[in-house]
This record gives sequence, structure tokens and C-alpha cells, in this order.
Amino acid sequence: MLSVGYALDLVGARFLHPIHAVADTDPAALTASLDALPWRKEAWGSGAWVDAWGTAAYWNLARAHPNSPGSLDALFGWLLTHVNPAAGIWGKPTDDNRLKMVNGYYRLTRGTFAQFGLPVPYVERLVDTVLEHSADPRYFAPYRQNACNVLDVVHPLWLASKQTKHRRCK
Repeated sequence: MLSVGYALDLVGARFLHPIHAVADTDPAALTASLDALPWRKEAWGSGAWVDAWGTAAYWNLARAHPNSPGSLDALFGWLLTHVNPAAGIWGKPTDDNRLKMVNGYYRLTRGTFAQFGLPVPYVERLVDTVLEHSADPRYFAPYRQNACNVLDVVHPLWLASKQTKHRRCK
């Protein structure tokens, strides 16, 4: 969804037809799908699912293809009422490990809040959570970093910087 949509966008083209798997999803079916995702064990996979669904909805709108009435309201409503207010992200850490949550946050917000230009909730807690994660030597010690994990930290901090100066160096 992401690769094809953005490739088309780069050459000035769009999907010719609605992405029916999203356009035909009514709010009740969407919230049931969101509820069924494994947020506790697999926040990354859950966030990736939301990223794909949100991106497909975005491409539908970009081509003036309607999505099911109320589905985007249901998506953002569900996200806003299911975010972990203590961490500012979706899911909960397991074994003092925030990797999947932070990676899932990047995917989820990339295809929803960032793409639609909406503010993210609990932005200061988000910054704290991402900074705590970035101090984890399992992923950020010299020679342990990788492009994926770095992007998954940079994007949320960039997104948060649009809303807050919390923890910003002077």
C-alpha cells in the first residue's frame, strides 16, 4: 500500500479505483478489527496494520474516492481513546523493552496523525518514552544501531517537535 501509493504519487499518478478493502469498511468493522489486533504482544505489527489502513484511506481521499461514512472518525476516535496516557503511545512495554511499542508508534502515526496533519496525544509523555527507549544499549550502543530503529525514534521526536519544546536542548 505504502510503496505503490507513494511511487504513483512521485510520478504524478494516483490509484484509478478505490481501495475497496478500506473504502468498504464500516466504522463497526473497523473498530472490531482494531480491538482484535495484538497490541500488548505485537505493537509493531498492530501499528503496521493501522499504517496500511490509514494510508489506503488517505489514497482514497486523494483520488476523491469516498471511504465508508464515519470510518475515519472511528479510526481516530479509537486511537485517541486507546493510547496509553502514561507512555503517549499504543501498547505497553514488555520486560522493560519499548522497541516494539516505539516502532509501532512510528508506523501507526506515520499513516494516520502525521499523514493527515493531526496533533498526536500525550506528546510530552511520548517524548519521554522515546528518549528512554533511545537510551537502551541493546539498540543504540555503538555498532548496535540500525536505520529502522533510528527512524523509529527520529520520526516521533520530529512529530512531537511540532507540538512541544519538552526536553528540547537550548
